[in-house]
Amino acid sequence: MGYDYNSYTEIYEDKIYTASLSYDTAPNPFYHTLKSAGIIDVLDKVNLDFSGPNVTADFVKARALFPVNNLSK
Repeated sequence: MGYDYNSYTEIYEDKIYTASLSYDTAPNPFYHTLKSAGIIDVLDKVNLDFSGPNVTADFVKARALFPVNNLSK
């Protein structure tokens, strides 16, 4: 954000941040522990809404946010 001293207005800059995730081939031990306890079945039934207040709803399954493999980078 900046300020234009000539027009006495604030200047807003739109920025987009992205991230890249990569996973190794080793299984995530927490995933398999939670699966045996039945938590993964519960996560399959939960939908999360990541949309803003004036944006069309964008639902994501909660299970999709929990990786099966270990995060490497």
